[in-house]
Amino acid sequence: MKNWFVIGDHSIRESIANRPKATKCLYLRQDFSQNNDLKDLESLARAKKINIKLLGDKKLNQLCQGHQGAVLETQAVSGPDWNKIYNKSHSLVLALDGIEDPHNLGSILRTAWLMGADAILIPKDRSVKLTPSVLKIASGGAEHVPVEEVTNLGRSLEELKKESYWVSGLAEGGRDKLHQWQPEEKAVIVVGAEDQGIRKGTRDKCDRIIEIWQVEGGSSYNAAIAAALSMSQYRNKWL
Repeated sequence: MKNWFVIGDHSIRESIANRPKATKCLYLRQDFSQNNDLKDLESLARAKKINIKLLGDKKLNQLCQGHQGAVLETQAVSGPDWNKIYNKSHSLVLALDGIEDPHNLGSILRTAWLMGADAILIPKDRSVKLTPSVLKIASGGAEHVPVEEVTNLGRSLEELKKESYWVSGLAEGGRDKLHQWQPEEKAVIVVGAEDQGIRKGTRDKCDRIIEIWQVEGGSSYNAAIAAALSMSQYRNKWL
């Protein structure tokens, strides 16, 4: 299993708290003692008996950009346990059709964690991956919501439908309105790319297309906001 390089105070703390045994090393800036947040991370790592190495900024930058003085090397979270997920009475899965903005994927991960989503699907091609920047923005969400890269998103949606999931795509012009949507116990929400929305091949796999109300047409919600609104609607029904 490949390793992650995690940056961001909240993301590092969440990773250490949830998977201390998976942690390889905490790399800290040599003058970490001059920063209270870095001092706290050092104390947390020592309490969990995690290996600590002090590096200069040049070395830290080689590991990861945007580190703010701390980089955690840890094993990546494993993919979804589909057998376990399929056996749940209520289940929410997100399918992201070509999200390329790290901020959107990070924000979606954060919200998916707090909304209790079970998994996120992303295509292997033409989509942002779980980069250190995404992990930072997710603020710990990547520790809780497994992400699976799939070769064919449409085929994955068909597999979920065989397991009694209903697939709902978010797009302008949908016959169903989000505020009226009554989601089934097992639901997949498909969120399209920032510029082009859901691709036709993916849209054809959806059981319904849902429109989020807006004052005027021609524009669209940010992908992370659209995902958050739809997850909230699911949870309003199945708390």
